[in-house]
Amino acid sequence: MSNIRPAYWGLVDILKFKPGQNLLVSGAAGAVGNVVVQLARNVFGANKIVAIVGSKEKADYISKLGADVAVNYKDPNYKQAIKDACPEGFDG
Repeated sequence: MSNIRPAYWGLVDILKFKPGQNLLVSGAAGAVGNVVVQLARNVFGANKIVAIVGSKEKADYISKLGADVAVNYKDPNYKQAIKDACPEGFDG
C-alpha cells in the first residue's frame, strides 16, 4: 500500500497526467516505478508507456504489468531506443 501513494501523487499532483498521454518511467521495475506503470495503464488510460529498466528480466516483468516498451539503460543505444519507442514525445 505504501508504494501506491507516491506513485499516485506523482501522476496526479506533479504530472497532472491525463488519459491518452504518453509516459516515460525511469526505474520502472522498482517499488514505486512498477506501481506508476500499473496506475498509468489501468487507472489513467495512458496511450503509451515506455519503461526504463536494467535487465531483460526486469523488461519482461514490467511489460507484463503494462509497459508498451521496456528499454534497458545498460544498452549503449538506449537513448535512441527511447526516441524510437515514442517519436511523438512524452507528456510525463
